[in-house]
Order: sequence, then structure tokens, then C-alpha cells
Amino acid sequence: MGYFPRSYQVIVQPWLDAGWLKSGHRFMEFGAQEFYSEVEETRREVGGFLQGRGLPADVVEGVLGNGLPQVRAIYEALGIDYTSIDVDGAQGSIYFDLNTFATPPEWHGAFDFISNEGTIEHLVNPINAFHVAHEMAKVGGVVRHSFPLIGWRDHGFINPTTKFYAHLVGDNGYELLQAIAGVTGRTPFDDPFFKTIDQDRNPVPPPEVTDMWAELIYRKTTDEPFVIPVDHLTGPNAAADRLRLIDNYRRTLTSRIS
Repeated sequence: MGYFPRSYQVIVQPWLDAGWLKSGHRFMEFGAQEFYSEVEETRREVGGFLQGRGLPADVVEGVLGNGLPQVRAIYEALGIDYTSIDVDGAQGSIYFDLNTFATPPEWHGAFDFISNEGTIEHLVNPINAFHVAHEMAKVGGVVRHSFPLIGWRDHGFINPTTKFYAHLVGDNGYELLQAIAGVTGRTPFDDPFFKTIDQDRNPVPPPEVTDMWAELIYRKTTDEPFVIPVDHLTGPNAAADRLRLIDNYRRTLTSRIS
């Protein structure tokens, strides 16, 4: 998880331009974020971004500090109330286990913008994180996910399908703002665990797999409870079965850690 030198120009500036994120907003970031980049290039790009936003030179210098700038300091210089959560307290983040924790009452409907920058795929229970994002967002608030979509064999644990994301948005009545899937590379499937590769039970060489990274941004439109996507239901009772499964999920919420 991390920012690159032009993250603010390439990723954050469009949020500002669209009005999804603005001064006075409360921003929640999933994962303690920092720059993983060369110091001078990062300082130059971040400094240029802040100057372009009209910040005085002394404020810009204060944000840049003596080394790599802090992600939190940049958002706060823009007038944005910034909070991040993680499991290790890095970069001033608040301890929060997205696998198991329930949203604290004071965070329900409290945030204008929530960003998952490559965090949820590292969870073994990602549905809880999507649920938490739903609960934290205000009605009218924006939720953004950046995640591996296809491939990325050694990155994270669980990558939901495109069908899952379509149902996540549709079943919860979110307003879809952006859905982009980008090709990031192609690598052979030479997995050290699944070593045997066959086609119709005949051995074949490792095929080339396309790695794709996606960005999904949506707006929460109602204060209704979170709805889990439900799949593979057929027959005359499918609608009732879906509602029963959704209710079953909601009955388990008492086991979430408060």
C-alpha cells in the first residue's frame, strides 16, 4: 500500500475537481499510507501540487518537511480531516481489524470520502470491509476502491470477481461514479503451489496470465443497511431464498467485535 510521487496529481486531483472530496470533508483511508518513492522526486511533485492549489510557500515547506512528506499532512494542508486505520498503528493510523471489527457508533455516517488503496484484498474476510465502508460513509458520501481484479498471483489473498462488484453496487443502490479496469502486465502462471497445469487432462506449459488492476468509485445514496450480494439462486423461490440469506448475514453481525 502506498502513494507514488504524482499520486495527488493523477489520483486525488480528479476527486477534488469532481467535488467528491473538498476542504472541510472528513476522509477515511483503509490502510496506513505512505510514499514508496525517491525523496527528491516526491518532494518536487508534491510541492508542485500544493503550490498549484494555491498554498503559500511556507505552508508547502512545512508539509514537505525534511524527507518524504506525510500523506496525512498533505490532506490536512488541503483542509481535509484525515483518518487512517490499520492493524499496526503505522503512520499515525488507528488500530482497526477490517476482518472482524464493527464500525464504532461515532463513525457511522461520519465520512464524506472513504478510500481503500489496495487494502481489502489482503483480508480473509473482505465482505466485512465493504460493510464497514458502507456504514462509515454519509448518505451522499463517496467510497473508492483500488484493487487487483485479475491475476496479481502473489498480491493479497482474495480478489472478488467483476460480477461481485456489479452486484455490490446494484444491490446497495449505489450511484456508480467510475469503474476502470487497467492492464498492468502479463506473467506466466508458474505457480509454486499449483504446479501441475493441464488442459482436458493433458499437461500444457504455463499459460500467460493478464494482470489487471481496477478502480471503483460509487456514491452512497440511502441510509439503508448494507446488503450482501447473493449468487447462484434459481427456481421459483429464488427471491425468498435471497432475502433469507441476507437476513442470515445480518443475524451474524452480533459476532463482530465492537
